Amino acid sequence: MNPALKKNRTYDLSATEFVGGATEYSFEEALARGRIIDVTCWVVSEMGFAGPNIRVHVAITARLWNRMLQIATRMSRFQTVVGRRNDVLWLAAYAMEQAKKFGREAATFDALLPTDDGDDAAIERLRVAKNQTRSDRTVVTIGFVDET
Repeated sequence: MNPALKKNRTYDLSATEFVGGATEYSFEEALARGRIIDVTCWVVSEMGFAGPNIRVHVAITARLWNRMLQIATRMSRFQTVVGRRNDVLWLAAYAMEQAKKFGREAATFDALLPTDDGDDAAIERLRVAKNQTRSDRTVVTIGFVDET
Protein backbone atom coordinates (compact mmCIF):
# COMPACT_ATOMS: atom_id res chain seq x y z
CA MET A 1 0.00 0.00 0.00
CA ASN A 2 1.53 3.29 -1.04
CA PRO A 3 0.25 6.26 1.04
CA ALA A 4 1.14 8.73 -1.72
CA LEU A 5 -1.23 6.98 -4.12
CA LYS A 6 -4.05 6.41 -1.63
CA LYS A 7 -4.79 9.98 -0.56
CA ASN A 8 -8.00 10.77 1.29
CA ARG A 9 -8.72 7.16 2.17
CA THR A 10 -8.68 5.47 5.53
CA TYR A 11 -7.91 1.85 6.22
CA ASP A 12 -9.14 -0.06 9.22
CA LEU A 13 -6.12 -2.16 10.01
CA SER A 14 -6.76 -2.50 13.75
CA ALA A 15 -7.09 -6.29 13.51
CA THR A 16 -3.75 -6.60 11.76
CA GLU A 17 -0.77 -7.62 13.85
CA PHE A 18 2.87 -7.04 13.01
CA VAL A 19 5.10 -9.95 13.90
CA GLY A 20 8.75 -10.43 13.38
CA GLY A 21 9.30 -7.94 10.58
CA ALA A 22 12.50 -8.72 8.76
CA THR A 23 12.96 -12.15 10.33
CA GLU A 24 9.56 -13.66 9.56
CA TYR A 25 8.60 -11.85 6.37
CA SER A 26 10.46 -10.16 3.59
CA PHE A 27 9.73 -6.47 3.20
CA GLU A 28 7.54 -7.22 0.18
CA GLU A 29 5.65 -10.01 2.00
CA ALA A 30 5.00 -7.81 5.02
CA LEU A 31 3.65 -5.07 2.72
CA ALA A 32 1.48 -7.51 0.80
CA ARG A 33 0.07 -9.00 4.00
CA GLY A 34 -0.78 -5.56 5.39
CA ARG A 35 1.60 -5.93 8.33
CA ILE A 36 3.45 -2.71 7.51
CA ILE A 37 2.80 0.43 5.48
CA ASP A 38 5.63 1.79 3.31
CA VAL A 39 6.11 5.48 4.15
CA THR A 40 9.45 5.92 2.38
CA CYS A 41 7.92 8.63 0.19
CA TRP A 42 7.28 10.73 3.34
CA VAL A 43 10.91 10.65 4.48
CA VAL A 44 13.24 13.55 3.74
CA SER A 45 17.02 13.20 3.73
CA GLU A 46 17.39 15.61 6.69
CA MET A 47 15.76 12.99 8.92
CA GLY A 48 19.00 11.03 8.71
CA PHE A 49 17.67 7.47 8.65
CA ALA A 50 20.61 6.70 6.34
CA GLY A 51 23.83 8.27 5.22
CA PRO A 52 24.31 10.14 1.95
CA ASN A 53 23.50 8.15 -1.20
CA ILE A 54 22.10 5.24 0.82
CA ARG A 55 18.51 4.17 0.18
CA VAL A 56 16.58 3.08 3.22
CA HIS A 57 12.96 2.02 3.19
CA VAL A 58 10.86 3.29 6.09
CA ALA A 59 7.68 1.55 7.21
CA ILE A 60 5.21 1.90 10.05
CA THR A 61 3.23 -0.96 11.49
CA ALA A 62 -0.42 -1.31 10.55
CA ARG A 63 -1.52 -0.68 14.14
CA LEU A 64 0.42 2.59 14.32
CA TRP A 65 -0.93 3.63 10.90
CA ASN A 66 -4.49 3.08 12.17
CA ARG A 67 -3.74 5.07 15.33
CA MET A 68 -2.27 7.96 13.34
CA LEU A 69 -5.54 8.23 11.42
CA GLN A 70 -7.61 8.59 14.61
CA ILE A 71 -7.42 12.32 15.26
CA ALA A 72 -9.43 13.28 18.33
CA THR A 73 -12.35 15.54 17.43
CA ARG A 74 -11.28 18.17 19.96
CA MET A 75 -7.79 18.17 18.40
CA SER A 76 -8.81 18.36 14.73
CA ARG A 77 -8.13 22.11 14.62
CA PHE A 78 -4.55 21.52 15.75
CA GLN A 79 -3.62 18.11 14.36
CA THR A 80 -3.80 16.45 10.98
CA VAL A 81 -2.66 13.09 9.69
CA VAL A 82 0.16 14.88 7.86
CA GLY A 83 1.21 16.61 11.09
CA ARG A 84 1.15 13.34 13.02
CA ARG A 85 3.15 11.61 10.36
CA ASN A 86 5.80 14.31 10.47
CA ASP A 87 5.89 14.23 14.27
CA VAL A 88 6.31 10.44 14.40
CA LEU A 89 8.95 10.37 11.67
CA TRP A 90 11.02 13.20 13.18
CA LEU A 91 10.79 11.70 16.68
CA ALA A 92 11.84 8.31 15.30
CA ALA A 93 14.73 9.88 13.40
CA TYR A 94 15.95 11.67 16.52
CA ALA A 95 15.65 8.48 18.58
CA MET A 96 17.70 6.59 15.97
CA GLU A 97 20.33 9.34 15.94
CA GLN A 98 20.67 9.05 19.72
CA ALA A 99 20.80 5.23 19.53
CA LYS A 100 23.64 5.37 16.97
CA LYS A 101 25.79 7.17 19.54
CA PHE A 102 25.66 3.99 21.60
CA GLY A 103 26.07 1.63 18.64
CA ARG A 104 22.45 0.51 18.64
CA GLU A 105 20.13 -0.10 15.70
CA ALA A 106 16.89 0.40 17.67
CA ALA A 107 15.44 2.91 20.11
CA THR A 108 12.24 3.71 21.95
CA PHE A 109 10.56 7.10 22.13
CA ASP A 110 7.30 8.66 23.26
CA ALA A 111 4.69 10.32 21.04
CA LEU A 112 1.46 12.11 21.93
CA LEU A 113 -1.36 10.48 19.94
CA PRO A 114 -4.70 11.45 21.55
CA THR A 115 -7.91 9.92 20.17
CA ASP A 116 -11.59 10.22 21.08
CA ASP A 117 -11.37 6.77 22.70
CA GLY A 118 -8.54 7.66 25.05
CA ASP A 119 -7.65 10.28 27.60
CA ASP A 120 -6.06 13.67 26.98
CA ALA A 121 -2.58 12.46 27.91
CA ALA A 122 -2.33 9.68 25.31
CA ILE A 123 1.43 9.36 25.34
CA GLU A 124 2.41 6.18 23.52
CA ARG A 125 5.71 4.36 23.73
CA LEU A 126 6.97 3.64 20.22
CA ARG A 127 10.00 1.81 18.88
CA VAL A 128 12.10 2.36 15.80
CA ALA A 129 14.44 -0.34 14.51
CA LYS A 130 16.76 -0.67 11.54
CA ASN A 131 16.96 -4.16 10.03
CA GLN A 132 18.55 -5.88 7.07
CA THR A 133 16.01 -8.00 5.21
CA ARG A 134 16.69 -11.34 3.59
CA SER A 135 17.06 -9.54 0.26
CA ASP A 136 19.76 -7.24 1.74
CA ARG A 137 17.42 -4.28 1.88
CA THR A 138 17.72 -1.87 4.80
CA VAL A 139 14.34 -1.19 6.39
CA VAL A 140 13.54 1.13 9.27
CA THR A 141 10.33 0.03 11.00
CA ILE A 142 8.36 2.21 13.41
CA GLY A 143 5.63 0.80 15.61
CA PHE A 144 4.43 0.22 19.13
CA VAL A 145 6.98 -1.34 21.49
CA ASP A 146 5.10 -4.66 21.63
CA GLU A 147 5.05 -4.94 17.82
CA THR A 148 8.60 -4.40 16.57
